[in-house]
Amino acid sequence: MKLTNEQKAVVEKLSNLNSHLVINAYAGTGKTTTLKALAEAYPDKAFLYLAFNASVKQEAEKHFPNNVKVLTTHGLAYRWYTKHFGKPNLDFNLRPYHVHKEFGCEYSEAFLALSALHYFTNSRHIDIKQSVHYIMSIYKKQFKDVSKAIVKNVAEALYQQMKDRKRGITHDFYLKMMSQSDDIEQEFLIYDYILLDEAQDTNPVVYDILLKSNKPIVAVGDRFQKIYGFRNAMDVLTDLRLHHNADMLYLTHSFRFPQEIADFATKIIRKLDENVPDLKGCGPKSLTESSEAILCRTNAGIIQKAFEFIRYNKPFYSNKRPSEIFQMPFAILHVFYGYLPPFKTPNQLISFLRSFNSLIELQNYSNEANDIEIVNAIKIVNQYTYADLVKLYETFKRSRKGVCITTTHVAKGLEFGKVQLMSDFVSTKFNERTFTEEFHLFYVAATRAIHSLYIPGYIVEHYLCHSKKCDEDMTFNYSASLM
Repeated sequence: MKLTNEQKAVVEKLSNLNSHLVINAYAGTGKTTTLKALAEAYPDKAFLYLAFNASVKQEAEKHFPNNVKVLTTHGLAYRWYTKHFGKPNLDFNLRPYHVHKEFGCEYSEAFLALSALHYFTNSRHIDIKQSVHYIMSIYKKQFKDVSKAIVKNVAEALYQQMKDRKRGITHDFYLKMMSQSDDIEQEFLIYDYILLDEAQDTNPVVYDILLKSNKPIVAVGDRFQKIYGFRNAMDVLTDLRLHHNADMLYLTHSFRFPQEIADFATKIIRKLDENVPDLKGCGPKSLTESSEAILCRTNAGIIQKAFEFIRYNKPFYSNKRPSEIFQMPFAILHVFYGYLPPFKTPNQLISFLRSFNSLIELQNYSNEANDIEIVNAIKIVNQYTYADLVKLYETFKRSRKGVCITTTHVAKGLEFGKVQLMSDFVSTKFNERTFTEEFHLFYVAATRAIHSLYIPGYIVEHYLCHSKKCDEDMTFNYSASLM
């Protein structure tokens, strides 16, 4: 494939790199192609490519030359841990119930201690007390009378037991252990450069490890596709540029979609930064791509749209697990109405819901905290019967064809011939904390389309004109036509 001038600039930049390199690659701009060209241009250099997950790793291994070692971030830390401590005893089922039984604490205290432990092992915090303080501040409205001292003691005890190998550990635990070791540089001696993919949504503890490697980092991603802030992910692209003297280059030519969709996507990101370059549409890749998707903001949106498809006898499926789609409504039905879910519901979620005395109290919390997933799940519970939801759940388990109904988070990294946005995108109330990532999510959704994109006018107005008067006809509807 012939490289664009922007891709050539990335390849050339490596020869005179000052410190680190940040590549902001807009949606569909050939990120993998660029990294492959980079590695091929420097065959005498050794690269470590860190993938976002196992599926990305498998795909990357098909494309990169032999001077690139491909690992997931957890795979990197797992190798380090086994070398120092042997094969770990992993525990994937540590829940508030088990902590309550072991330490004699309340369920709420067990939940908060586990939350603090999880946050700590994913963070750059040096002391777990910092994470306990943060978690307690997040949940102070739900758990007003919980003892902070008990939460701290339980969290510290759990972490120490893992360090002493007296109990099973989590995957995030060995990331944290590696970040706190004194021999991190040894793990990276054979590499000249680190290629960090999806750098806009990086686990903070992973970032800590990479900085301590003392190797040049080539961070690739799109800061406007940062949508995992709720998991405490951080934008390494921006941090490297602002605090570590990184050079920055853009990839703006998208090979996925035409200029009309590119112009619309540019309007979205300009709401966040007026100084970024335009997105250029060099597609669509294929006018004959027949796949279709309806992208929702929430799981409840998937359920609502699926009921519409059933009403009109239209085929549909989802690439998201049915148990994830229906988890919140069935948990609410179980806690407040006594219905048994058709699958195992996480104990942590059940414990959280049981901290509320009534459904009204839960509803007041969800409205006040802008917890959109719970707000919409309550609407689903009030709108449909338990029997209807069970029947729809079984349909999702069987369906494998038709229109893909999914959330934008799950659709990230995918593309479809035709994309339509679900109405639940307007249910979000903008505030200082959520404003940026909600726009990121809108941008991700709009850039999944190859040749056809439909966004109802009220959604366009909600995002692009919420602070000023808009034209009457705001619907964005674009379909590329055959020449």
